[in-house]
Amino acid sequence: MKKWLSDENGLTGAVLEDTQSGEVSEISCSGAFIAIGHKPITGFLENQIETDDSGYILAKDFTMTSVPGIFAAGDVV
Repeated sequence: MKKWLSDENGLTGAVLEDTQSGEVSEISCSGAFIAIGHKPITGFLENQIETDDSGYILAKDFTMTSVPGIFAAGDVV
């Protein structure tokens, strides 16, 4: 997403840029859902809590981690 387009009534579209090719395109829309958290920021936990190859925390029953008393929830699980 490069830029939101709007007028006095609200959202009208978006300018998108392909991160692979750099190609820019424009779409019309009247609403949008913003999704965040697709890349867990867990590097600071390295060698402290078990994570998978993508960096997501490996949670057991009841969101327990590999460290007793530490629980995980949200976009890092």
